[in-house]
Amino acid sequence: MIKNKLLLFLLIALTSLSSCKEENTNGGNHLYTLNERLFPLLFKTGSYWIYKMDGGESIDTLIVKDAKIDTIGPFNVGDGYTSTDQVYYIGYSSSINGDYSNLYVGYAITLGSLYGGYLYLSSHTIGDSSVNAKIVDIYDSILVNSVPYKNVVKMDLKEDYYLKSNLNYYYADSVGIIKKEIKESGAILESWSLIKYSVTLVEMK
Repeated sequence: MIKNKLLLFLLIALTSLSSCKEENTNGGNHLYTLNERLFPLLFKTGSYWIYKMDGGESIDTLIVKDAKIDTIGPFNVGDGYTSTDQVYYIGYSSSINGDYSNLYVGYAITLGSLYGGYLYLSSHTIGDSSVNAKIVDIYDSILVNSVPYKNVVKMDLKEDYYLKSNLNYYYADSVGIIKKEIKESGAILESWSLIKYSVTLVEMK
C-alpha cells in the first residue's frame, strides 16, 4: 500500500514538472545566451593593443577600460512571447580616437549600441553580411609585422552615417583586430598594423 502511494506521488510530481516545463517553453521571458562564436572575441578589462601606421610613425594604443555581461530587453515578439538578449559590453579607450564601446550579441558585434552604430561579424563564413558589414575572405594564417595569426576573418565595412570611411578589418580569434585599412574607391589610403598586444579572454561557462 505504501509502495503504491509512493509510486502515485512520484507520477504526480513528474507530471507536474513536465507541465511546468511545457508552460515555460510556450511563453514568458526567454534568455538567449551569448553564442560560442563570440567568446574568442570577449576581452576583459586591462587587455590592450598597440597599432602602428604602416609607412609612418603614428601609434595608437587601445585599452579595455570597462567590460561586463549585461542583458537588454525584454522585447515583445508577438503571441505573448518576450525575449531578452544577453550582451557583452566592452568600453575602449584609444589614444587617437578617444573612448567608444562595443556590444557583442548573437553573431554580431556593434560599435556604439544595437540601436545606432555599425556592425561587424563574428562568424567564419565568406559572404555573411549584416547591415554594412560583409565577410569577404577567411585566412587559416596570415603574417602581420612578421607575426603569424590564425583563423583570421577579413571584413568589408561600408561607409554610413556612423562610419565615415570604407574599411577592411582583419579579425583574429583570441587576439582581436590585427590590421585595419581605410579605403576610398577601392584604393587603400591608410593602414594600421598590430605591433603588440596583451589580452585576457572571458571563459565559456
